[in-house]
Amino acid sequence: MYEHVLIPTDGSQQALVAARYGATIAERVGATVHVLSVVDIGAYSEQLADVDPDVRAQEQHLEARAKEAVLAVDEQLSDEYDLTLTTAVDHGVPYEAINDFAVANDIDLVTMGTHGRSGVDRLLLGSVAERVIRTSEVPVLAVSRTAAVHHRIDLEAILIPTDGSPAAEAAAEHGLRLAKHHSASVDVLNVIRSGGDLPGVDDPTRQAAEDAVDRVAQTAEDIDIPVRTHVQTGRPAKSILRFIDTNGIDLVAMGTGDRSRVTRHLLGSVAETVIRESESPVLTTREAVPSPDTTVDDTSDE
Repeated sequence: MYEHVLIPTDGSQQALVAARYGATIAERVGATVHVLSVVDIGAYSEQLADVDPDVRAQEQHLEARAKEAVLAVDEQLSDEYDLTLTTAVDHGVPYEAINDFAVANDIDLVTMGTHGRSGVDRLLLGSVAERVIRTSEVPVLAVSRTAAVHHRIDLEAILIPTDGSPAAEAAAEHGLRLAKHHSASVDVLNVIRSGGDLPGVDDPTRQAAEDAVDRVAQTAEDIDIPVRTHVQTGRPAKSILRFIDTNGIDLVAMGTGDRSRVTRHLLGSVAETVIRESESPVLTTREAVPSPDTTVDDTSDE
């Protein structure tokens, strides 16, 4: 499944929580963990660093903080998990450096917090996480600032919202793979945008919704994953968030769509809202992101 998991960190408490999620997945599938901290070149001028003592001091301070950040994650994960782990400190625009590192190191999954330190030395603020999610060529697991802090992370219930789009179906494959490795149950949800009751069984909109959830459910059943399907009406983001809260969901896997299109998939804007407001981590894929395997079968690496 995943062979290399990237955990960007700024040393914040939320980054440490996100690191546990990444480590939990990596340990279960036997992946190598890469911990990265980025010194934001926007916080100082590289041209002035060699001639201005104040700028140079700022640069040294940021580099020291970055080294402390990766060391903190290294120490935490080494104590709690059986992992192969590497650390790195890089310089650059944070989201670009994260994406470049992912490409250069064959990263399969990025796990990061959506908020981190405040001030000029911050890394994992919402704007950076959102840019990584929108531009990453690999799936991103976004861990919110309200995610619970646990020494061990249990992934027992996974939600897969789907609108039947290619991005949603790619995300479903990732969600099913994670469910298989963690012996989790799966709920598949389609929300028809409406303020009224469900359309009749012969209505094309309802048929399309049921077809979308049934495709995911059939794949889950084929590999012996417990699965339930749900077709509802309402406001999609709000309905997904309510489902997460009322059903004890541990992780959400959903597509973000292709943001470059004028008419984007439904989950493009919905995913952003869910990421911002969900207390559970959200794994996202874009349409161009390949699924973890060509097909999902019943072969387990455990």
